[in-house]
Amino acid sequence: MEIAKPIFIIVASLTLFGIFGGFDPANTMLETGLTAIVVGLIFMGITILKEVKDQLLARL
Repeated sequence: MEIAKPIFIIVASLTLFGIFGGFDPANTMLETGLTAIVVGLIFMGITILKEVKDQLLARL
């Protein structure tokens, strides 16, 4: 089951990148890079919030 988590994150990030228009051929390199940064920030934020939740629950 541990192999499924990274695969899911990769597929979900590619999907979110596509939803934000990252695969549009009319985009410049700057737009594509900014879209990739936004997607990365969203996933890192979710990961950090999950870790904080786990740490808080472990202390209780």
